[in-house]
Amino acid sequence: MKLEIGSIIPRENLEAAGLTLGDFFTKEGYAFNAPISSSPGIKTLQLDQSDNNDIVAVLTNPFLTREQRDFHYLNSLMWYNLGQQNPEIATLNIIEPQNLDWYRYTLSWSHNRTLLHYDPEKIKLNYLNVFANPGLSITTNQWKNTDFNQTKNASLGLIFGSVFNVINPGNLNETISEAKKKYNNLQPLATLNTKATSQQRRQMNQRLNDTLNYGNTNSNLSQVSGSYTFASNITPDSSLLLQLRTGLYKRSVQFMEQTIEPWTPETPVVIDFVRPIDLGPILYTGVNIPTNLTQINAPETFEVTFIRGETSDGKVLFDQSYVFNNLANLFTAVPFLGPGRIYDSYFGRIKLSTFRQRDIQTSSYAGNLFLPAVELTASGSINNFSYALSAGTWFNLFPDSAPMIDNNLGKLIPNITEESSIGGMLKFAAKVDFTNIFYDEKKQWHTIIANSPFFSLSYNTNHNSLNLSGISLGHIFQFVKPDFNITVYPVFSYTPQMLNSNVKSGNFGNIGTFFLFNFSHNVGFNVNGSISFGNPSYYQIEATYDMIRDQEIGTFTIGPYYTNYSLATVRGFESQAEDPHNGMIFRYKSPNSGLVINSRLGHNDFGFRGQLNMEFNF
Repeated sequence: MKLEIGSIIPRENLEAAGLTLGDFFTKEGYAFNAPISSSPGIKTLQLDQSDNNDIVAVLTNPFLTREQRDFHYLNSLMWYNLGQQNPEIATLNIIEPQNLDWYRYTLSWSHNRTLLHYDPEKIKLNYLNVFANPGLSITTNQWKNTDFNQTKNASLGLIFGSVFNVINPGNLNETISEAKKKYNNLQPLATLNTKATSQQRRQMNQRLNDTLNYGNTNSNLSQVSGSYTFASNITPDSSLLLQLRTGLYKRSVQFMEQTIEPWTPETPVVIDFVRPIDLGPILYTGVNIPTNLTQINAPETFEVTFIRGETSDGKVLFDQSYVFNNLANLFTAVPFLGPGRIYDSYFGRIKLSTFRQRDIQTSSYAGNLFLPAVELTASGSINNFSYALSAGTWFNLFPDSAPMIDNNLGKLIPNITEESSIGGMLKFAAKVDFTNIFYDEKKQWHTIIANSPFFSLSYNTNHNSLNLSGISLGHIFQFVKPDFNITVYPVFSYTPQMLNSNVKSGNFGNIGTFFLFNFSHNVGFNVNGSISFGNPSYYQIEATYDMIRDQEIGTFTIGPYYTNYSLATVRGFESQAEDPHNGMIFRYKSPNSGLVINSRLGHNDFGFRGQLNMEFNF
């Protein structure tokens, strides 16, 4: 065995030397009972004249090979035990992380059945609607990897909508079939039997549309798979709709998982550190004598020299060899006899190590989950006051699962969100519309001023840092003229601690402010601006003009813009990132809105900035 870093020492050799290694982690069983090979004291530097011939060899024999010297060195010192150290944990290799983008695809089939019934005696409209939109959903990474857990979750929420296909309130299917049959046979439909005037019917229809729209806008569901409006009461001055809905509820999550492999067996014991040997041979005054007169077995060496001479045409002139006996090892020095004493001191240090390793794979997911949900909605209006209340529950068949995640560590890591199997959500919104219309002497309106203050509250029972409950308060102001209109839209948002118990966040108590401005002229000139106050504040402004407005060709819009931010996907979520840039806007809208193209071409200090959105409507 070579006494150098990396040399392997068999465990049986260590045990023979009195060293027994303990458990790798607990050190249990460690023992060091090495015998004392040499007692301290004055030694006679001759073989068999002291208690340790190894130290004599190290101090006197300069002809030892490295292996011989290491052997005698180990047996010549008094070794002390420094104990077995605690294991050191080190990361040896980190593989470059692989980022995957996940997409959700849905396929659904819609069936919408509606019945409007005007009361023959009262000025009232009854609205009955059954909407079924069942389907399937798949969550995949560009079809290379498929997350079956989230596919099941989202598909279950869409399959819920198939229940509404079998609902047939008040013989709705038969009524619709009869109407279709009469329509196809060119037969007259039933006569409208109501005491409501045409103006009152228009008011009830408008109030119904506004109530439906306000209820849909303030729903907790991100995708509806079915709904049933089972109670309604619409008059020119009030409305009330009760709906049962199914679909998907979106929750933002940040999951992490670690797959820890077992420890590998211990590696053989190796020398991890050794102090360079600087012991012997000692210096003394002596006389040279032949080594054959001593007990030193010096190796005999020879030197051989070859001399050869050739001409340019290859003729050998001479070819001789000479052998020289190396006389350096034929003599050694022997100290003069007498009372003189010499000494040498050295402190050696050897560190032995053994290793174990294991592989740890860490996966994380930051994004959204779409969970099956059921919701009950009540929306209505009284005069100019509108309200909507939505309450429901959502389910998660796999609360610890997400794409690439099977066992979330949310309970162990503070910054990782934790999800449950079931939860509840509630959303309330209310607004008041104040509209003033001013007429000229010809009874033609010339100015409309509308004010709509609003309030909204969103709450969920499973709040965390990514799913907070909050309050919003805002106001919509509109100033309308026959040839232009102005809209001003400030919004204030607040996230109170009392609605988000046990959630640690630095944003509690802060009020977020958003401001939007719009100016539109009937010649096709539009100005839009927005600003979000914060640290930092984000704003944008754009001015566009309809260069072409033709019923057959469509509408082509162009104009400049400037913004100090861009939308970027950060840690799986779309958010604002500081990015000042400017450029031009190009928009095209076909006559029937079947094709809509919206593009922005700009630049900043780092180069090109571009965005292209295309929408096809069938």
